[in-house]
Amino acid sequence: MKKRIIGILSMLIVFALVGMVFYLFFQSRPEPYDHCLDKKNTKAKEVCLLNLAIDQRDVTICTRIQTTPVQFRCYVYMAALLERPDICTRITGSAISESKGPEQGDEQAGETVSWQFFCEYVTQLGFQGCYSLPRDRERRVRCLAIYAKVTGNVSLCDEISIKDWGGEAADCYTSIAETQSNISICDRITWDQEERSLCYSQLAISPSVK
Repeated sequence: MKKRIIGILSMLIVFALVGMVFYLFFQSRPEPYDHCLDKKNTKAKEVCLLNLAIDQRDVTICTRIQTTPVQFRCYVYMAALLERPDICTRITGSAISESKGPEQGDEQAGETVSWQFFCEYVTQLGFQGCYSLPRDRERRVRCLAIYAKVTGNVSLCDEISIKDWGGEAADCYTSIAETQSNISICDRITWDQEERSLCYSQLAISPSVK
């Protein structure tokens, strides 16, 4: 009887130890965004969080971004990626009126386009809908850039006219280069040495989040 009790106690101790090991293992595992929060450079930290949100398909990560315009972009990207216009409603409060949004003029209403409006517009439009917009309008350019970012499709950046929107095209390539941590994408910026150098420098402070 005594041996049986000792055996049972031994088994309980073993189970307790195994349980403790598993608990400590999972507790000690860093959250996926910890390495982003550890970055000293604010821009690098927030770019890392934005890219991580896309990679993890997790809109809650956007809430950890403190800079308003970057957080707004994060919500726009996630709404487009997940095809969820409701995410756009998270762009709320006085910050909307303080921001000019991604485009200064709405060709239809002649009014300032807020980030929330643009978010809903692009999400409902869809990837193919970008091509229905006039080639000379900023809204088409930004639509293509958004879907290029969330899909990782570099060829969408090629659709942006270098002649008319060279800076935006460079931003498109740089954005994907950051997401994929692929510095060779910067080499596509052949028309502007300064923009290409900026892309290289962004990769230097924004290492892979994967």
